[in-house]
Amino acid sequence: MEQSAEASDENKAPDDGIEVFETGDLDVISINDSLQVTVADDPNPSNYYSRVNNVEEGRLIIAWPTQRGIRLPVRRDQKLNFTFLHNGIPFVFSGIVDETSSGSLPEITVITVGPVIKTQRRHNFRMKCLVPVEIIWTEYLPESGKGMENVGNITTSTYDLSAGGVGIRWKKTIPEGTPVEVKLNVPDDGPLMKIPCRVAYTEKLPDNPSMTHIGIQFLAISEREQARIIRYLNRLQIQSLHV
Repeated sequence: MEQSAEASDENKAPDDGIEVFETGDLDVISINDSLQVTVADDPNPSNYYSRVNNVEEGRLIIAWPTQRGIRLPVRRDQKLNFTFLHNGIPFVFSGIVDETSSGSLPEITVITVGPVIKTQRRHNFRMKCLVPVEIIWTEYLPESGKGMENVGNITTSTYDLSAGGVGIRWKKTIPEGTPVEVKLNVPDDGPLMKIPCRVAYTEKLPDNPSMTHIGIQFLAISEREQARIIRYLNRLQIQSLHV
């Protein structure tokens, strides 16, 4: 696939230190917060989506996590990892499944394990490039009576890429703040990346109002995955210097 390598401005978001909340302190989590959920011991985890239904006595009661309408298989005492946003900032924590309820409103009850951690923001060099990407999102539709519902997906190529997120251009938009899963196919020898993200911003293109630029922020990405992206962008930058 043809690739361009025009560098744009560096991400202007300020650096934040890591802030740790005391174990069991769930004040930072609110009812109706959206959650992204993965299985802690899965070497190649998929992202499932949920919502906080209640917080009581150090436990979270959440909608049963789903992906494209399929429930996450869970068992009692299973450890799960969670990502969520608070005031626009990503946080992560872990928990174990304490109870499950598969009634008319399927739920699981989670006991948190360890602290709730605010992830660190970094400056990231962003470059225009075409990399195959799939964006998958779900949305809570209370009027449907079914809880989490699949909304759709986009299969396209990135418009720009950094170690902190991707940008795409598409004929439709996704609401800001929407949790999404990004499947990124960086052209190297590594596996497909599946990264929990959120839509950071959307804007209509001035020269083409029928198209929208969608900026997507990585919420939880491993150091290995970040290193792959940085190496790929470095190769593109070197190639552009010889054009």
